Amino acid sequence: MEFTTRSETMPYILAWLLGVPAFVLVLIWLFAH
Repeated sequence: MEFTTRSETMPYILAWLLGVPAFVLVLIWLFAH
């Protein structure tokens, strides 16, 4: 049970880790210009 849920949630965690900093950088870029 844990392994299946972990493998299913892992892409979402990676997407959050990559997506959130990118979103913050976009906001900073928009405010900087």
